[in-house]
Amino acid sequence: MTNLSLRAFVAPAAIGLSIIVGMNLYVVQPLKDRLEQTRLQAEAITNDMASLSHSDTALDQIREEQAVAERRLDKIKLAGEIVRDEGLLFQRISNLSIAVNVSLERLDPQPRAIRASDETDVTSLRCFLEVSGSYGAIAMFVRDLEQELGITVVRSVHIAPIHHGEDDSVLASIETEHFAINPRAVLPNGGSR
Repeated sequence: MTNLSLRAFVAPAAIGLSIIVGMNLYVVQPLKDRLEQTRLQAEAITNDMASLSHSDTALDQIREEQAVAERRLDKIKLAGEIVRDEGLLFQRISNLSIAVNVSLERLDPQPRAIRASDETDVTSLRCFLEVSGSYGAIAMFVRDLEQELGITVVRSVHIAPIHHGEDDSVLASIETEHFAINPRAVLPNGGSR
């Protein structure tokens, strides 16, 4: 292998590796942390509601705290609606791609139900996407997937240059996982009042 052909192989590999490491450090890990924080908040809300029944605080304060908890539970449930309505998910992904000037080439959903335990109800939907556009536009698209689509984690991103034309377009294969959590499933009697 000549020195020139070795450089032609090593440079793209190093660039690709640095992109993957950077995406993991600055996009994937913060989103995993955010998902864990959301799960912990749901548990805290559930624990707070249980401790409210034994509290000596005024009835008005209990009602206010319950209203806050209900809004939080509804917000968590609403964040998962895109998993239950694939048409909505596809529309929102399409809108995100249009907003950042990325061409959505393929969207392939892979639904699966997972159960964290007998007491919780967690559903996830994995999607495999292929998009093309500039590197910067794809980076913004990946960021928006996790920030704008409820409880979403980008599991992997693979980027390859497109060798036709004069532009600097790349093709990205992206695997996402979207979660729907029923936080009321851990409450006694399904969270009924």
